[in-house]
Amino acid sequence: MLNKNEEFIKYVKSECRKNKVKFQLRKVTYVKLSNIITGSGYFDQTSMSIVVAKKSPDWIETLVHEYAHFTQLKEVPELWKNVSSMTKLDEWLQGKRIKNINTHIQNLIELELDNEKRSVELIKKFDLEIDLQTYIQKANSYLYFYNWVRKTSRKGKANKLPEFSRQTWKTMPIHFNNDYATQPKEIEEVF
Repeated sequence: MLNKNEEFIKYVKSECRKNKVKFQLRKVTYVKLSNIITGSGYFDQTSMSIVVAKKSPDWIETLVHEYAHFTQLKEVPELWKNVSSMTKLDEWLQGKRIKNINTHIQNLIELELDNEKRSVELIKKFDLEIDLQTYIQKANSYLYFYNWVRKTSRKGKANKLPEFSRQTWKTMPIHFNNDYATQPKEIEEVF
């Protein structure tokens, strides 16, 4: 008999097959997201693929998050009209001057906030073996990280991202009723 996480994986595989989405659970600790950014997974709307590094510590959370991006694209495609903002952010982090970088960062925060809420709903729906409070705190760390990037104009290495730092995410709110357009002082201090 499959456990709840295995049932979710089976479901995701089935949905990916139905929708012609490539699905890969790679036996690696991280995957390359861009020239300078690595992470534990991604959803690529161009190649229609979900890729997750199964050896990363929180791979099941990553799978939920990336699958939620797929559902987001299907259900609210207007959020994806500004997905080029990720490319713009990446270019900016490599030193290129980008017009309206604050707008691009805000686009990404909006996309990710909607997605984190979707992820929480998936965790509840499938009764996954994921602690919701911890997931939300890590998600908030990720969302506020964009403001830190905006302020400092740099990116941490994959294993130094705030979502992976317990001392950072433990200080984050346990809800999504936050103003992500600004960085509260107490949160800024933990980055």
